[in-house]
Amino acid sequence: MLGGVNGVRKWLPSGLHLLKSVRQLDAVGFDVDHTLTRYTADQWRLWYTLLADTVQQEHGYSAGLSSVPESFLENFARKGLVFDSRTASLLKLRRDGTILRAKKGTRSLTDVEISSLYGESGKFPVEQLRDESEHGLRFIDNNFHAVSMACLARMVDDRPDDSGHLEAMVQSARQTFLPAYGPYFSELFTSPRRYIRPLGQTVKDKLLQLRAENKVLFVVTASPTLEYTGLLLDTTLGDHWREFFHFLVVDAGKPDFFHPSQASNRPFRRFDPATGETTDHLGLLKKGQMYSNGNSASLYRSLQSMLGKEDVRVAYLGDSLMADIHPIASSAGHWQPIAVIDDLSPAANQIGGDRREPWGSIWREGDDETYFTHILRATNAPLVDDIEFIAHI
Repeated sequence: MLGGVNGVRKWLPSGLHLLKSVRQLDAVGFDVDHTLTRYTADQWRLWYTLLADTVQQEHGYSAGLSSVPESFLENFARKGLVFDSRTASLLKLRRDGTILRAKKGTRSLTDVEISSLYGESGKFPVEQLRDESEHGLRFIDNNFHAVSMACLARMVDDRPDDSGHLEAMVQSARQTFLPAYGPYFSELFTSPRRYIRPLGQTVKDKLLQLRAENKVLFVVTASPTLEYTGLLLDTTLGDHWREFFHFLVVDAGKPDFFHPSQASNRPFRRFDPATGETTDHLGLLKKGQMYSNGNSASLYRSLQSMLGKEDVRVAYLGDSLMADIHPIASSAGHWQPIAVIDDLSPAANQIGGDRREPWGSIWREGDDETYFTHILRATNAPLVDDIEFIAHI
C-alpha cells in the first residue's frame, strides 16, 4: 500500500487524483481479481509457466520459452502497453498515438524500424483500439493480460519471422491458451494460500463499518463460477466472507455489464443454494442472494429499492481500465468508477524515464504523458493502489 500519499501526489500527472473518502457513497461494488483478491509473485510465475508449456506442447515452440528470470516478469510484463499482432510488436504510446518505445518480442526497435512499420510519423492509429479484436490488437490493462503478453513476446523471440502464425494465434488468444486454464484452476484450488494474499483485519473492519453505516456492499466479477469466486474470497477474507457483502454477481461479462444498450440482452440469473442450479431472475435483486450475468441498469434499480431513494450514489472498484473504469465512466450513468492501479508507487514508475528499463513509467516518458494516462484521466476516476487503501480514509 502507498507509504506516502503526499509523495505520490507530487508526481501524479495533472488531472489524476487519489480517492479521498467513501463516506459520501450509498453503495460500493467490488471486483475480485486484482481488487479484493491480490496475488503473490508465484501466481505470475504459475500463469506464465502454464502458458509457455501450452504453446510448447500444442504449437511446437522451443522448450526454453518457460525459462525466464523473475525480473523478466516483474519488469517486462507491464500494463498500459499495446500488443499489435500484425507487426508482432509491443508498443508504449503517447496520448496522441506517437510510439514512445517499441519492442518486437523482447528486442527494442530502432526509430528506423518503427518508421518502416508505422510510417515516418511513428504514430499508431489509436482509434483502432475501439475495436481492438477486429484489428488484432490488445490493450494491456490488467496484470493477467500483462503476463500473457510477456509470453507472446517470448514466442516472437522464438519465431521472429513467423508473424502470420502469431497474428492468427493472438486473434484467437483465448483458444490458443485454453489448455492452460485447467491446470491453473486446479493448482489454485490445491494451494490457494501460495498464490493469494489474505486481506488484513483493518480492511475487514472497514467493510463491516460501511455496512453498519447502512451502505450496500456488493461484488460484481467476471470470474466464471461461484465455486471459483468462493475460493478467491475464502482465501482473501476468510470463510465468513458473505457477511461483508449484501449480494454477489459472478460471470458478469464485463464490459457489456456496464453498457445500457446491453441491458435487455443480459438478465440476471439467481443461484439456488439448495440445488446449485440457476434460474432466470427478472425482478429486483435481493440482499443475501447470489446471481450471475445481469447488467448495471437493473442493479441500480435494485439499489434504489434497497436504499429507498431515487438518487443512489454508487461506486465500483476495479483494476481493468477497459473492462471496468472506462465503460463505467462512459456508459453507466450514476455509477462512479474507482481505479485500483498498483503502479502508483515511485519504485514502479521510474519518474526519471530510465531508458535501461524495459518500459519505464506507465504514466509518462520524460515530459510526454502516455496513452494510458490520457484514457484514465478522461474517466475522472479517483485512484487507489490497493484495496487496503480504503481502510485508512
